Order: sequence, then C-alpha cells, then structure tokens
Amino acid sequence: MASTSRINDAPALVQPSASRYWAGAFIEHFDNGTVRNLRQKAFTGLSVSVADLHCEGPTCKDIRIGCARLSVTLDERGGRMEGRTSTSRPATRRFDTLHQMSLTPANMPLWAYSDTTRYIAFALFFFDYATVLPLIGDDADVRALVEPRLMFFDERAFLLARLLAMECNDNTQTDLLYGDSLSVALLLRLCRLGKSEESQPRAALAPHRLRLAQEYMRTNLSTSVRLEEVASLLGLSPAHFSRAFKQCTGLSPYQWRLNERLEHALRMLAQPSHTISQVALATGFTDQAHFTRVFRRAYGTTPAAWKRDAR
Repeated sequence: MASTSRINDAPALVQPSASRYWAGAFIEHFDNGTVRNLRQKAFTGLSVSVADLHCEGPTCKDIRIGCARLSVTLDERGGRMEGRTSTSRPATRRFDTLHQMSLTPANMPLWAYSDTTRYIAFALFFFDYATVLPLIGDDADVRALVEPRLMFFDERAFLLARLLAMECNDNTQTDLLYGDSLSVALLLRLCRLGKSEESQPRAALAPHRLRLAQEYMRTNLSTSVRLEEVASLLGLSPAHFSRAFKQCTGLSPYQWRLNERLEHALRMLAQPSHTISQVALATGFTDQAHFTRVFRRAYGTTPAAWKRDAR
C-alpha cells in the first residue's frame, strides 16, 4: 500500500472551469420573455445553468455563443420552443417527447423560436473542447462534440443532465466527487451519441493502483476531493478511472467514498466525546443538517437517535 506521504503529495489540480470559458454565455434577455430563478454551478468540464423562461408572446432570439452548449428542456407549457439555424427556416424534426435536447458547437448560428410557448424550464451545459479532451482521454472521440444535433432525445444523457440540474436546485454545496462524476459521465455520453454501444473492455485497476486511490480518498474524508485529482494520481483520465474503479469495486468513486465517510461517522458517533456537528465536519459534510439528511437516507434514522441507542 502506498505511504500516506506519497498520497498527500498528489498534485493540487486547478478546476478546468477556472478559465471561465462560459463567462457571458448565459443569455438573459428575450423578446416578450422574462428569465427567472436562475441557478448556476460549475463542475469539472461543465458549467451548468438552470432557469425558467416566462413568455408573454412570440419570441425569436439569437442565442449563438462562444462555447459549446447542450440545452435540455425540463418542462414546457403552451407550445414547443425550437432551435432554428435560420429565423425563416422551421425545424424539420419533431418529437413527441417533452424533453428535447440540442447540442451545438461554439459560434454556431442558432435562434430560439416559438409562437405559443408560455413557460419553459431548461438546463444549459456549457463546455469547451480543450477542457473536455483530457477528461475523456481515449475513452471516446471528443470530435463528436463538434457535430451539431438539434432537437434530439437521448435517455441516458437526459438522466445525467437532470441529476446535474437537481444539484443546481440544491442550495447546499455539491460533493465535488459526485458532481465531477456526473459531468464526466454526461460529456462521455455526448461523445458517444449515435455510436454503437459495443466497445473494447477496459482493464480493471491493478491492485496497487486501486489501493492508492482508495487510501487517498480515505485519508481525505474531511475535505473535498475532485475526480480529476484522484485520476491524475494514477495517471489516468477521469473517464477511464471512473469506469475501472467501478469495475473493481462495484461502486462509483463517489459512492465508495460516501460509504467510507458514513462508516467513519458511525465510529465517531459511538464515542461520547464527539458531538454530531464535530462528526459532520470530520467526515466532510457541509453542516449538521446536511449530515443528518444523508445519514437518515443511508440508515433510516438520525445521527442523534443512533448515538443515543448506541450508548
């Protein structure tokens, strides 16, 4: 097993989104429309914005931006808003699903058009190719992201997008390992749109590399850990590491680390000298309320009740 000193010497990685490639990408003003309830969070490789648009009449807005974007309709009433490559050219594809999606490369001409939409809840995922490439590695062809796809639906991509949108709606701090895992999974799925599901199987992590990753995550239970951070320790892309780790353990890195945090919390709660708030901070939760919610979901009881019954 790797020594603790080696683990603590892992490079501190700067989040790729620190470059703020998405700055100014969110368009707030629409003809006959008002944007409300804007929520935003940044993860490794993605900046996510969730908002509602209330329309009082027809709207046609130039929404081209300087970075790549996935748009996802979460809810819509009064009609369908469509993406047009020209104001005078209606979309040719129609779907019976409410949750239409569009993937557009940077600077692609695009207009949001609707005659009858009165309300639309949507999520936007901004990214750039230079940021995505090291995250995906050779797990998929990132060049697939330069292929525009208007008004499509992919169930796996939608489920991942909805989970990220839910994190934006949550006022508490998102566990970085969880958010990063979702963002990398979504980007990987977008790279594989329209591709065969068959692929060459990845080798599992060698035992010493698995131990190194686990010890690093276990040693840092009280602090935030990024997916890219652990993958870099092993010299792997985040996408490759996530898949190989799950192949070895049956759990995602986030779920494995959460289990470790909760088991450590149980050991601390069994000691009368530790308060619940101390346990929450020592195991990396935002506060006691956050810890209580996660603990109850895992064990069906509160930390206070468990601590009382353990006496």
